[in-house]
Amino acid sequence: MYIYFAIVSFIIGASLGSYRIPNKKSVVNPPSHCYNCNTRLKPLDLVPILSWTLLRGKCRYCGQKISPRYALVELLTGTLFVLVYIVYGPEKLVDEKSSMLVSLLVSLLVIITFIDLDHYIIPDELVIFGSVGAVIFNILGQGISIKDSLLGGLICGGGMLV
Repeated sequence: MYIYFAIVSFIIGASLGSYRIPNKKSVVNPPSHCYNCNTRLKPLDLVPILSWTLLRGKCRYCGQKISPRYALVELLTGTLFVLVYIVYGPEKLVDEKSSMLVSLLVSLLVIITFIDLDHYIIPDELVIFGSVGAVIFNILGQGISIKDSLLGGLICGGGMLV
């Protein structure tokens, strides 16, 4: 049973290891496509890590090389989701929202890390999304207290202001 949850955690994490925000593109529309030949990718072309491996890092349609970074980010995110599962266990994955909060934070931080590495920016949309998510989880009684949230924001924000 535990291995099942670990596998599901990995698949969900690896599936969320994609980002298109700095290019001002939605994650949903337009659908995924090859940046070289513009061919819309089929579901078999979008299986995290596996598609890249089976296609030997090339586009199925035009043969253009695809950066290994895509598969590595998917692998990283999947692995981090498994670590969240290991720390919180299956009962917290199913019954409580705290592991969802940590998984959301992991996804957000992976996306922010690679966008920052590439573009030297942290998009406001991601900061707002994370902030709204934190407020929602706090309202639901998960995460840290409002007092600790405000204190952390004051210390971190004040430090950055100085």
